[in-house]
Amino acid sequence: MACQDQSVRIAKITVDESQRHTVNLLASLDDHKSQVWRVAWNITGSILASSGDDGKVLLWKSDFYGTWHCVQTLESSAGE
Repeated sequence: MACQDQSVRIAKITVDESQRHTVNLLASLDDHKSQVWRVAWNITGSILASSGDDGKVLLWKSDFYGTWHCVQTLESSAGE
């Protein structure tokens, strides 16, 4: 989820036998220093891209233990 409180949240929704939904927060990532406006998964669901008002696109990946890390920061060089 892209959040205006400067964070990206990753949640997992599960449905049990009685069709009850449960939302589990997997990660709350706060590397953006501004409002986050968009998030998008790659085609395999292994990398999450986030973009915000800071002009950056951050690429996130989880490790073997399920801990999420920023693996790449992309910034525009326009105006330099």
